[in-house]
Amino acid sequence: MNNGIIRGVSKRAQEIIESTQPYHARIPRNDPLAILHDLNNIDKHKLLLVVSSYTYVPHTISLTFLRGDEPKPDEIEYIPADWANRMVRSVNGGAELLRVRFKRPTHMTVFAQFEPRIALEKFGTGEDEPLLIGLSMLKDAVIEKIKLFEGQF
Repeated sequence: MNNGIIRGVSKRAQEIIESTQPYHARIPRNDPLAILHDLNNIDKHKLLLVVSSYTYVPHTISLTFLRGDEPKPDEIEYIPADWANRMVRSVNGGAELLRVRFKRPTHMTVFAQFEPRIALEKFGTGEDEPLLIGLSMLKDAVIEKIKLFEGQF
C-alpha cells in the first residue's frame, strides 16, 4: 500500500482501507468498489453508460377457462418451462416472453403482468443487471464499508 496517498491516517484506518480493496475479493471485478470505480471512469471519460430495455416476467399469470373445459395440468406446456422470475431483453420488434401450449383446443382468457425495466449491460463480470437493484446493492455495500471506519476519525 502506498502510505503517501493516505499519510496522516491512523494505522487502524490504513488497515481497514487495505482490507476493503477490491483485489482481496474472490472475484475482484465484482467487488462493489471495483464496480463503482468502473462507473466513475465511464462518467469521467464521458462514455455512454450502456443500458438495455428488459421485461421482467414475474410469476404472475392467470388462465381463466371458459365453458368449463379446463385442461388438466399435464395438458398445459409452458415454454420456456422456467418462464417465471426472469429478465427478457427486448429487441427490435419486441421479445417473446412466454408461450403456453395446450394439448387440445380450449377457450380461455389470459391475464399476465410484466414489468418493463432498465438494466446495465455490464456490471462487474455480470451482464444485464437491473439498474435499480444494482445501484441499491452498491449503496448498501458502500454503507457497510463506511461503517468500518466508525471511531477512526
